[in-house]
Amino acid sequence: MIEKPPDQVVVSAEEALKYLLFLVDVNEMYDVALGTYDFDLVLMVAEKSQKDPKEYIPFLNLLRQLEGHYKHFTIDRYLKRYKKALNHITKCGAEHFNECVSLVKEHNLFTEALQLYSPGSQQYKHIATLYGEYLSEKSKDEEAGIMFVKAECWEQALSSFQDCKNWRQVFCMTARLKYGQDKEVDIAKKLSGQLKEVRRHQEAAIVLEQYVVDVEESIVCLIEGCLWEEALRMMYKHSRTDFIESNLKTALVETCEHQMDTLNNLHNDFDKYTNRLDAVRKQKEKERLEFLESGGDLGADADLYSDTSSATGESVQSSRYSSDSRQSTYSKSSGKSSKNRRKAEHKKWKLKEGSQYEDLALIAALSTIIKTVDNLRDEIQSLLKALVQFHFDKQAVDLQKKYSDCLSDIEKAIPDIWSDEATENRNEPVLGPMTTANSIAQAVQRGQFVSEKQDPIIRIAPTLNKDKKWKLVTLDIGKS
Repeated sequence: MIEKPPDQVVVSAEEALKYLLFLVDVNEMYDVALGTYDFDLVLMVAEKSQKDPKEYIPFLNLLRQLEGHYKHFTIDRYLKRYKKALNHITKCGAEHFNECVSLVKEHNLFTEALQLYSPGSQQYKHIATLYGEYLSEKSKDEEAGIMFVKAECWEQALSSFQDCKNWRQVFCMTARLKYGQDKEVDIAKKLSGQLKEVRRHQEAAIVLEQYVVDVEESIVCLIEGCLWEEALRMMYKHSRTDFIESNLKTALVETCEHQMDTLNNLHNDFDKYTNRLDAVRKQKEKERLEFLESGGDLGADADLYSDTSSATGESVQSSRYSSDSRQSTYSKSSGKSSKNRRKAEHKKWKLKEGSQYEDLALIAALSTIIKTVDNLRDEIQSLLKALVQFHFDKQAVDLQKKYSDCLSDIEKAIPDIWSDEATENRNEPVLGPMTTANSIAQAVQRGQFVSEKQDPIIRIAPTLNKDKKWKLVTLDIGKS
């Protein structure tokens, strides 16, 4: 025989609420109830929570007098639900728009506010203008310009696009503002100068040709930017091939000489730093072996660890102290200001002979040289083609050989500079607050040096862009 289930116990809302108040913070429960916009529920929670009526009755009475959306806005703002508050205040009519603006500005709700108004409306334009001004203050000039366009504030948009050197948008704005030719030319001249300052010569040349209508300056600009083929195109387009003799050939020779000087300096520095790095590593290895042969006597070789121990804030003799003393020493060391830490980090990368981190500084300097040389491929190739075209074959041969030698020497040296054997001793163990002279000695006896965690530039070799073909086969003299 199947038994009937017992009748379910019915629990009243008041009893359930009373039970919940034992489990949940009363103020949190009050806020949840208020967020439902149900004042009967709010009163029930407040009464059962033993809250002082003086705390909530005046506020609830005030809320009861407010209109629907504005009431919900006031509640959500009180509960710090600002996005919900924004949604309600935008439905409260024009008389409350100033409160909407204050909320948007205070809590950076520009994007959300724009989604709640129709594009083209006065409210939308006002919010977009404020957003543009906010972005300008944050130096987000291009995005600020776009916001000003949405707000139809053309003058402000023009100013923002000028600041970020977006020349295309600049002339869209001058057309929108119906500027006269003289005013547009003045803007174009200033903008072309700014573009040249940041090595955007091709764009500057377009501005000079199309808006200043100065073909000569446009051609000169392209030559200054070493844009040889584009300069030639402009010369032939405007029948100004006289610039080939008067400007282009001279610039080609001067640029070739400059590149040769640059490559010579980079190559010399590369050789100097690699030789010095080899000497530093040999000296450190010699000191390590001498220490091992001496049986690890710290007294005799304390100087070997003077640099290492200084990085921990302890001297070698600190092993005699208690653990508490070591902790105290570290606490003082770690209390240095961030300014001092930045200064120490900057000092770490200085190329000072005999310094503690000289080998690391040398590797960093070599990495910079390698990247600089490798990034010249396009520039060198463009120059070589122009030199050959105008019969400067000897200069082109010399330049190609010099650049090829630089790349070849770099490629050969990279495995030695970033070899596992050369860097493994700088990986483990890492210095820390509990490092002691004994742990340093044990590390050295295991064949390890002690150092800080390394920057990626020390651990990872630069990658050469070997896939980029830059050589001219016509200049490979003696090769079949």
